[in-house]
Amino acid sequence: RDLTAALADMHAKYAVAPMLVVNRGNIINGADMLDAWRKLGVVVCRTDIGGPDELPTLAAGIPPAEKLVQTGDLAVIQSYFKG
Repeated sequence: RDLTAALADMHAKYAVAPMLVVNRGNIINGADMLDAWRKLGVVVCRTDIGGPDELPTLAAGIPPAEKLVQTGDLAVIQSYFKG
């Protein structure tokens, strides 16, 4: 099974949002796109060395969790990111 199918199954239990983290780069029109990304539900943030400065840092860009991920579900998600 692929990651998309696994996340689709978990969508009923957890809010899943696309996220882009800018690292060592700069989005030229990033400040202009903030409203569009917000309307689309896409979280766009930067590391301390990414930009533009209008983007929140990674720590500030991740919304707080509403509930804990169940251990079994976390294992499934982690399995897709292991080499």
